[in-house]
Amino acid sequence: MAKVNITKELAEKIKELRIINKVKAIDLAEHIKKSSAYITKLENGNIKTLDYDELLTIFNFISKNEDDLEKIINKLSLELDSKDLEDQTWFMNFDTVERKIPIPGDLVDFINNKISDLGLTISYVVDYVNKNEDLSYIIIEHNIDINKFGSNLWHTVYIDGKPVSFIILKLNLNDIIDILEKKQDTSNYVTIQGILYNLFRLEHGLNNPLREEENIRIKKEVIKILNSFKFYSSTEKSRILETAATKQEFDSLLNEFDITNKKLINEFLGYISFLSDFNVKYTNEKLALLNRNFKWDPSYILAISSLPFYELENMSKSLKSNLLNDIRKLVDEYKNKPEAEKTIEVY
Repeated sequence: MAKVNITKELAEKIKELRIINKVKAIDLAEHIKKSSAYITKLENGNIKTLDYDELLTIFNFISKNEDDLEKIINKLSLELDSKDLEDQTWFMNFDTVERKIPIPGDLVDFINNKISDLGLTISYVVDYVNKNEDLSYIIIEHNIDINKFGSNLWHTVYIDGKPVSFIILKLNLNDIIDILEKKQDTSNYVTIQGILYNLFRLEHGLNNPLREEENIRIKKEVIKILNSFKFYSSTEKSRILETAATKQEFDSLLNEFDITNKKLINEFLGYISFLSDFNVKYTNEKLALLNRNFKWDPSYILAISSLPFYELENMSKSLKSNLLNDIRKLVDEYKNKPEAEKTIEVY
């Protein structure tokens, strides 16, 4: 099982997220079958390594929703420069392996055209990626046995005191077909990066081994191409957005999903602003309750709020009142369920 080095930054983020979401240390300890003292040591940086699966279990337990992890990744990418992040293997895994990103359609077209231009098939490309021939340099140069390491995770070994990070890719053919046929519109970063990177390697031919300098050049070129399609790792996104001198330039660097997100948020704020102008006292009272609901479970409240009430169309005021009363009764019914029944599942 893959091990993760517990850096000072990682220990701090675990503690920070647990406290923000009001998760007791004793509850976390029970969930991972450890003692409270273990959690204290972990958050103080006195536990040096952890199984990667156990780290995911911890973050899933102390997170209110999937956005919590995204916020941690984005925050850390701003706090640390790229050189510092080389020591944060867990961060590379969360950023490029765990985090799902919408795939722009024109990026998929670009990859398909590249495969077609090279006269290859998707299955051939996937097989080639899974050979991980790009790792031959570190295997030979540093005498590393990659068979000791798990696949689809970043690993870091130290050679002469310097970190050397690598990932052993094992892609699923059906998943890649779904992506390239646009049936699946999200992916982690490293899958798309790995496919494109290996397509550039294949341009050189199978019988033409690449020098490590050429490998590095290709990797930089691939990141540049992915950035041009606005398919960013959080590290790249933070770096690029920092270069924007104006709001217009900042917006031009966002992808269509980020732009749509900003528009929807602004539209939502417009409705809140309208209600505030109409009756600010009432709106403040309801917003305070809404904030408490989101603090309880943001993802769940968003799901409830997005139920298709608009499909009720021309409903009378009295029927709307009845519906609201029915919803309140349902909330009370669940609120009054026995504690054992309410807490039987942890998600």
